[in-house]
Amino acid sequence: MGFFIDLKKILEAQKKSTFLPGFFIGIIIVAFGIAGGGILLLNSSKAYQDAIESIKTDEVIKSEMGNIKGVGLFFSFGHWFFGFCF
Repeated sequence: MGFFIDLKKILEAQKKSTFLPGFFIGIIIVAFGIAGGGILLLNSSKAYQDAIESIKTDEVIKSEMGNIKGVGLFFSFGHWFFGFCF
């Protein structure tokens, strides 16, 4: 996105059309909005809530992984990754 912003500034300085960089910046913003809305809808869906409950109560999963403290939308690379980064 920074590339398109820089390109738009360069084209404005040269008094050329800035339609395409502006268009691509708009496309990127709309794509992030759609992805964010999809994540919010997924988090509040009945299927997602049912899947969380089945994961927390499934004995096979508990015997393999132990107690599950929480479920997120994105997988982790183990506790070491988030302990290291955050």
